[in-house]
Parts: sequence; structure tokens; C-alpha cells
Amino acid sequence: MSANPREPALTAEERTIVASQLGREPRDVSGVAARCPFACPAVIETLPVLSDGTPNPTLLYLTCPVLVTAVSTVEARGGVRALKAAFGADESVREVLLEMTRLYRVRRAALAGPGCAGAPARVAAPRGREEPGVGGPSDPSKASCLHAYTAALLAVRQGWLPSVPGAEDVWERLGLPGGAVWCSDGRCLKLLYD
Repeated sequence: MSANPREPALTAEERTIVASQLGREPRDVSGVAARCPFACPAVIETLPVLSDGTPNPTLLYLTCPVLVTAVSTVEARGGVRALKAAFGADESVREVLLEMTRLYRVRRAALAGPGCAGAPARVAAPRGREEPGVGGPSDPSKASCLHAYTAALLAVRQGWLPSVPGAEDVWERLGLPGGAVWCSDGRCLKLLYD
């Protein structure tokens, strides 16, 4: 879980997959935070300060198209309201989301520090070292989308971010489907052979 500038964060194959998933070349990726059952990147981590010095508002991005669609569907069915309601009404959900948010902030601050790979020394950390950024989880009571929370939950579930007891329960409470968030045919792997 490092952003070592001497080691590529993505293999050539992973870069091809992520570029296809996003519809553009990924920039300043520091690692794969979560993978699908076919071992393809599903969540990538991007540096908080891009190599050209531009502040980057989102640390963790969902890349898997099937996952993005599944989360968008949950969101369209009132998923954001459900997140806010669960955060307000259930102490265990609140604790998980607050701890996950804290871990996200710590990780982002560590990457945005003076040794941030690709960040010119003259560039300060965007929005302060403790701010998660525009696109990251910051306050579950004011959430406007589920994608950043899903990316962070997957990063926790797969060990990119430290474990948070109860994260599995929150996944279910948000209405995120279990196996239905993944394709059944490994379609991103097929991109390498077509």
C-alpha cells in the first residue's frame, strides 16, 4: 500500500483494463485498492496532488463498469437517503462510516504530504491535510452520492484501508447487492485478448 514512484502502480495489463473501464487513460494512480472476483481493478487510488501540481479531489475511484452501474441503481432508488437515515438512526452504522471516513482522511493526508509521489515541493496539500476532498467521503449526513462510500468500503473490505469492524453490515444496510455488483464473465479480462 505505497505510492513508490519507482514502482509502477499498475501493470501494463491493468492500465489497459482501467483505461477501458474509465474511457480515458488513468493519471497518477498510486495503486489498486480493490479487485473484482476476476482480479481486475475495481477501485483505484489516485494521488491527491497530480504530477502536474493540480489538486485531485477524489482519492478512490470505482472503475468496474458493472459495479458503477449497480451503485448508480441503488443510488437512484434512494440509496443516498438510506445512507443518511442509517447514519442518523443507527449508532453502529455511524461508527463504521465515521471510522472509514477517518481512515480515508489519514490515507489521503499521508499521500498528499511533502513526499507525495509526483507532487512538486511547492504544491501544498489540497484543501488542507485533514480534508478528504470534494469527491471523497467527508460527512455521511451530507452525502450526495454513494460511489465514494462504496469505493472506500471496498478498500476496507479488501484490506487497502485498515479493517473497520461492522463494515460488512453497512454494505448490506446501504442496499449494495452482494455478488450482483460483479459481472459473471470476466469481461474486463477479455479486453486484453480482443
